[in-house]
Amino acid sequence: MKTSVWAVPTAYRIKVAAVTEAGVGDFSDESEAVTPFAAPEAVKDLVGTRQDEKLLVTWDDPESLGGGTLVRYDLSLREKGGDFGAPVAVNTASLGGVRLMAASGTSRGHTFTGLRKGTTYELKVVTVTNLSSASTST
Repeated sequence: MKTSVWAVPTAYRIKVAAVTEAGVGDFSDESEAVTPFAAPEAVKDLVGTRQDEKLLVTWDDPESLGGGTLVRYDLSLREKGGDFGAPVAVNTASLGGVRLMAASGTSRGHTFTGLRKGTTYELKVVTVTNLSSASTST
């Protein structure tokens, strides 16, 4: 069982200065407080099931979203070693063309179609929150 340890976020104020061959310039005014945040974890139990020219992908939501709230998942597919195409957005509510799995509140899924038989594909899943995004590929 994996447990998360949460630290209390610390707010930072920063100043910047240019560094050139002539030396260090004047520092800027201090910024407003900035609080860094943890990136969301990757999705869990990512499974791809190939069916002829289709690929059904299912996964469970990550345990931690790094303090943010889930906005969507961006799924990108490519032939092995190629370039990832434009991502397919899977929102947290049902959309046309996107099938959300109903077995539990955290399981999600999407079906890619038009794939070529005998071709190896790679998938990238990006978790997008209101604060950040993190990706994992398999």
